[in-house]
This record gives sequence, C-alpha cells and structure tokens, in this order.
Amino acid sequence: MFIFLYRADKVDIIIRIEKERLHRLNMDGKVQVLSIQSVTKQKINRNAAAIDSQNNSLNVGDMSRQGQIKHVYRHFVFIFCHTLTENGGIFVLSSIPSNPINTVPMSPLRITSPSPHTS
Repeated sequence: MFIFLYRADKVDIIIRIEKERLHRLNMDGKVQVLSIQSVTKQKINRNAAAIDSQNNSLNVGDMSRQGQIKHVYRHFVFIFCHTLTENGGIFVLSSIPSNPINTVPMSPLRITSPSPHTS
C-alpha cells in the first residue's frame, strides 16, 4: 500500500498497480485511474492521529472492530479490512461524527412527564 499526496489538502492511497497505470482510493471513497508517470515520491507523517466520536485517539496501526488503520490524514482514516473484497480491502472514513440535519433532540421532560390523558 502506498500513500499518494497530490495536493496540500488531499491524500489518496494506491490500491492497485498495473503496467502503465495505477488505481487510487481518494478521501471521498472513489477510485480513480492515473498514469504511473504522474506519481512523485514524498515524505509523509507517520505520527498523525485523529479522534473518533467518543474522543478516543486513532493512530496508524490501531485495530478497530472493522479493520486495521493504515493511514490517518486530518479527519480522514484509511482502514484495511480482510473481509472486504473491493479496493484491495481498503475503505475510508471520516473521524468527525456526522449528525443528521433538521433533527430536534427530544426534551427529557417530555419523556418523563406523565400523559395528561391517562388516569
């Protein structure tokens, strides 16, 4: 597995190499095909970390319930799973929890108050 940084704010993982082209998985979870000549060698930060929705630290090499963390870039986590067959077993997740839009949390008073229509 190779990590491919093509802009200052974007990072991808190379999941397949062929004779004249390679396949990369980007931070959006999409696979793109590139020519091998477009890749240059760069140094990456192996000490990167992220925080999950429960404020637990995520580091490279950690094992989770779904697979092994291979790379962390900002709030994107690239994970390897043995049971996943597509993209060489690699998938990408955001470590920032996503909350549904247009939802109103239910008031605890509403749950515990008795209904006025019951006797």
